[in-house]
Amino acid sequence: MYHAKFKNTHYEAGYHWGQALKKHGTLICEQHTFQITEERKAFAKGCIPIYEKYYPEILNEIKGISDGQQASYEDLCTFLFSMYCFEFSNHCTCFAFQDNNHILLGRNSDFLVELEKLYMNCLYRLDHVYAFNGNTTAFVQMEDGVNEYDLAVGLTFVYPKVH
Repeated sequence: MYHAKFKNTHYEAGYHWGQALKKHGTLICEQHTFQITEERKAFAKGCIPIYEKYYPEILNEIKGISDGQQASYEDLCTFLFSMYCFEFSNHCTCFAFQDNNHILLGRNSDFLVELEKLYMNCLYRLDHVYAFNGNTTAFVQMEDGVNEYDLAVGLTFVYPKVH
């Protein structure tokens, strides 16, 4: 698993990481596990105002990644914003445990195994945000982690049973 440290502004962190991946021959836009369709583009475009309202910094980070990769910002947003909106054959789980001295956050991740070389542990210490340690298969969107105030979160997949 790749371990990345992100610092400075969201844009700078994204740019540095996108550029480093490109330097090592990894282009994110060539890693897609699904087609970039007009339907997915429309979905991603509809997400932009929500991100602008609640977390515009992540858009800056994505823009930094696309600039560092010299890739399409629209395609990268489409890939990221729509990747969790469909069902895969996955069964990711996570758990957290805390005692007086330790916090343990454990998980299995069997989501998009085709992107395994992009799985990573991220140590974020960006300007004007809480620092956190997170894990991801989507590089910008953390799937689990813990912040500097011990708040732990995790993404799991529990599909409904249709009768």
